[in-house]
Amino acid sequence: MGPREIGSEGERERCVPASRVLRSVSADDNAGEGDGCHCLPGRFPVRRKDCGRGSPGLAPLDSPLVRLSHTTVCKNIIYGICLIYLQTQRQAGFSATTVRVLLSHASFDCGPGLFIIPVVKRAPSGSEQQLLMLVNERVKRLCQERDGIRLMEVCGTHTMAISASGIRRAVDPRLKLLSGPGCPVCVTTDAEIDTARKLAERQGLVVVTFGDMIRVPGSLGSLAEAKAEGADIRVVYSPQDGLKMAMAEPEKEFVFLGVGFETTAPTVAATVLAAAERRVENFSVLTMFKLIPPALEFIASAKKMKIDGFILPGHVSTIIGSKPYEFLVQRFGLPCCITGFEPADILEGILLLLEQLEHCPRLAIQYRRSVRPEGNRVAQQLINDIFEVTDAEWRGIGRIRNSGLRLKPDWQKFDARVRFGLRSARSSRPASGCRCGEVLLGLMIPSECRLFGRVCTPETPKGPCMVSSEGACAAYYRYER
Repeated sequence: MGPREIGSEGERERCVPASRVLRSVSADDNAGEGDGCHCLPGRFPVRRKDCGRGSPGLAPLDSPLVRLSHTTVCKNIIYGICLIYLQTQRQAGFSATTVRVLLSHASFDCGPGLFIIPVVKRAPSGSEQQLLMLVNERVKRLCQERDGIRLMEVCGTHTMAISASGIRRAVDPRLKLLSGPGCPVCVTTDAEIDTARKLAERQGLVVVTFGDMIRVPGSLGSLAEAKAEGADIRVVYSPQDGLKMAMAEPEKEFVFLGVGFETTAPTVAATVLAAAERRVENFSVLTMFKLIPPALEFIASAKKMKIDGFILPGHVSTIIGSKPYEFLVQRFGLPCCITGFEPADILEGILLLLEQLEHCPRLAIQYRRSVRPEGNRVAQQLINDIFEVTDAEWRGIGRIRNSGLRLKPDWQKFDARVRFGLRSARSSRPASGCRCGEVLLGLMIPSECRLFGRVCTPETPKGPCMVSSEGACAAYYRYER
């Protein structure tokens, strides 16, 4: 059986307990050394407390991973695969130093074995180095007349990419890159989690959800805890998977948790259409969708935020285009740039924002290979056909007018709130000491929270920002401790 990638973050965590590591194999250990930090895949030097050479600890979860499953394993074959994989990664631009092979106890004697082969430490490309130099030069020039510059990366994927690549530590410290409310799991309120949990406790009802939602704590506990207590909660990769389950088990009610932004809404809308066409009577959606532009209007209007510009989300903008953001420039005079997710994309986006600060604010599209001004009209039409705009609660912000989506009256037979008579609940106060709300608004960074890295970790999260793969706290914990 050939190599294949590991799936979810949760699966990675389960697969490589440090206690089951048998050995570490290094190839060309001395190549590319110099920063004393060989255990992370960041393009710029990244510090990490557990990066000791020769340590049998876990390899970083975001390293390139290969999973091999065999009933019988030959060490020579595995070593050969290591060398081949290392060679391919070098060709891809890694100045790779270490190949770590983690073998479970069961690897050689029985059952499928797990082999993790991370190849680490890709050097910054010439274009990235040049962009970084230009960014820092521009910051130095701008800060001759101002104390500092505060840019908000709205999207959680940007936050993770900035932390993983080391950009936040490589730029001039007077340039602050702040996380925003662009992580869909993070802005989901505890009241919404409680509603989903109460649904899951009903006899004969199945809650279907994306994996990130399973461990988000509500005031009544998480969905994972409800599942442990016997609730039927299933993780899927697509709402279509939930529809297929409903068709296969018509005796049960299936409720899909509609969490996300404008990126996710079209796929859920298409699933509702498919359910209607196939006359599936036991499938419904608990809508928790949020819309990005109204949240940005709230942030731009709040004087305490003091944001100098926005790194706008690439995925959402692929759907809605650039026009919905024009008010940020026209009404608030804020520089804006829709940016891609590679380090060079992000640095170029930052540079475009700095140029706007020096000259004149405008709405720029750096991510032109995916985003058009008009957006994806087919996806927009799907949203408009199935959903209507409504007010929504945001964690850390509260209720924002016209910032959510709900099913139109013609489609309410697929609305879980209508079908099961659910009431809209107001969010309760967050867990004691959790400051996810302030992190989502860029008012503080995760490490300033007294719970961060102490009682709040990915294993024992106190808030959603530590749970989600796009959460700011998770990004800081993994890459910036």
